[in-house]
Amino acid sequence: MMTTSETRDRILLVEDDQLQAIFIQAVLGKEYEVVTAYSLCEALETLSYQSFNAVVLDLGLPDSGGADTLDSITAAARATPVVVLTGSSPDADLNVMRHGAQDFIRKSEFNLQTFRRSLRFAMERKRLEERIVHGQKLEAVGELSAGVAHEFNNLLQTIRGYAKMALDDLDVDSNAFSDIKKVVGAADDAARITRQLLSFGRRVALQRERLDLNDLLRDQMDLVRTLIEETVIISTNIAENDAFVRVDPTAMRQVILNLCINARDAMPDGGELYVASDTVSLDEGDLLAGDYVEIVVKDTGCGMTPEVLSHVFEPFFTTKAVGQGTGMGMSMVYGAVRQHGGDVHVSTEVGAGTSFRVLIPQSTAPDETVEETDDDSELNGGRRETILIVEDNPSVRELCDRVLAGNDYRTLVARDGVEAIQLFEAHRRQIDLLVLDVVMPRMTGRDVYELVSSLEPDIPFVFCTGYPLGGDHVRFANDVKNSVILEKPFQRETLLREVRKAIDRKGATLAPV
Repeated sequence: MMTTSETRDRILLVEDDQLQAIFIQAVLGKEYEVVTAYSLCEALETLSYQSFNAVVLDLGLPDSGGADTLDSITAAARATPVVVLTGSSPDADLNVMRHGAQDFIRKSEFNLQTFRRSLRFAMERKRLEERIVHGQKLEAVGELSAGVAHEFNNLLQTIRGYAKMALDDLDVDSNAFSDIKKVVGAADDAARITRQLLSFGRRVALQRERLDLNDLLRDQMDLVRTLIEETVIISTNIAENDAFVRVDPTAMRQVILNLCINARDAMPDGGELYVASDTVSLDEGDLLAGDYVEIVVKDTGCGMTPEVLSHVFEPFFTTKAVGQGTGMGMSMVYGAVRQHGGDVHVSTEVGAGTSFRVLIPQSTAPDETVEETDDDSELNGGRRETILIVEDNPSVRELCDRVLAGNDYRTLVARDGVEAIQLFEAHRRQIDLLVLDVVMPRMTGRDVYELVSSLEPDIPFVFCTGYPLGGDHVRFANDVKNSVILEKPFQRETLLREVRKAIDRKGATLAPV
């Protein structure tokens, strides 16, 4: 329940009849903060420096009347919903809706119940419209982020790939080797930033890995320190013991970043940000009994009222001014943590700060997957098998060709899907595998896959993409047998390993019994 005037919706009542204005103000005053204007001029002046959640407007004012009054008010009130009090004909009532009113009340049929309902519905409708528009903006940002990341990942693929090949020709003790090694590291850092951009901009499927959450927390705090003003003192107490979990690293980084940025925003004049971790054992309650990794993010900021606390994880809820926040940060935290089987607890006090406690289930069983390595001795090269490379980006296409051809594979290279089909039809019996970009002009990777697999059902694919693995462009590839999806920028060793494994699996399947 709203208990202070600051949290109540504000209504501007524009009515020249003082008795009726006093009556309406008395009716609404228990639920809303009501400000009264007795003329159009006074109303416009009030709207110029105050904001309201709704306007109740009588069209018959001493200095204006009819649709002109409504046009002036809607222009000054911008997105604020307007409920019109009118004594006009039904046709005129409908006309006020065309001029931007959310609803109208005929004075001849005025009653308190109808009036309250009309006002409440008008405000709720406007809030719903704003949320829809906001959601559309977020979707547009997500699409833009995915497109930018796709192009950026192609660039990173080229930078990292050629830098790694340059390392092969250099003395490990040379300055050039050290310099190019730093280029590779910077490309890896840029790739992580790109994945964070994708995670923030659109919903993607979790890509879980077994990792030490304490190590991830230490790494992320290095980024947090670059984003926090010097007026905020950062202190940490990250446990030294192992804290293995199975999580999506990008999602967990976003959780930590959002909690720290939220704490920073609660301390505009400075304060202390405290971040700690530990391992705890829980009896069965809200979560299943077992061992959990605990992360605590605590600030000495303004704290939250009970009203704000009750909405803290709701999407689009924010206490920041318009344009200063999306209201999605805490809902992203809650959603990501719950999706990982964990929970978030909040304790707060007005004027004394806020503490968020994140719990993530510990992982005891190691992954069965083989970790990637830069040691080429563990890789089996080609045996003159023929690979069709289909990639529209010329730099990535040349890189893949050079890597595979340099490891004893025969290669055919196509610039797009149409050219790929032409090459496949000409060399159908010789091609052992396709390295196929998913998103291409003229003919998509999915179109190429469907046509090729209809002719040769057993042929393996290595799909490559700079888009999020959970996105619509890539989802079909999850169901393709004897295939793998490589997310750009991928390592040269990863490409060689997955190509070899896919060809070997095909050979094992076709071997006579």
